[in-house]
Amino acid sequence: MMKMVVSGFAALSGFAILALTIFVPQIYWEMNELQVEVVGVVESFKVETDSLWIDLMDVQIKHSAPSRPLENPLLRRDKRFAKLPDWCQCDSAPQCPPGPPGPQGAPGTPGSGFF
Repeated sequence: MMKMVVSGFAALSGFAILALTIFVPQIYWEMNELQVEVVGVVESFKVETDSLWIDLMDVQIKHSAPSRPLENPLLRRDKRFAKLPDWCQCDSAPQCPPGPPGPQGAPGTPGSGFF
């Protein structure tokens, strides 16, 4: 009985080894072909999207308004005083009335006495 079990397992393992030597390379080649196909499709997609992007940029350039000449951003002046309160009468710089005087400060340190 023991010889039958051992010989059955030996036959089963031999069959498994034979199946692995046949099917593993076949699966490997199918995966390789799938990878090559996917890479080809992705490259084709990249070429198409790059071409469409160039066409889109051409359309945008043709239909956009002419731009102003570029300014030096360090010399550009924004409207700094655009959101001042209504009571402030402003020309180019704020000319608002002065506020109330602040509290008296602490006395300073005595001088060195040279003068």
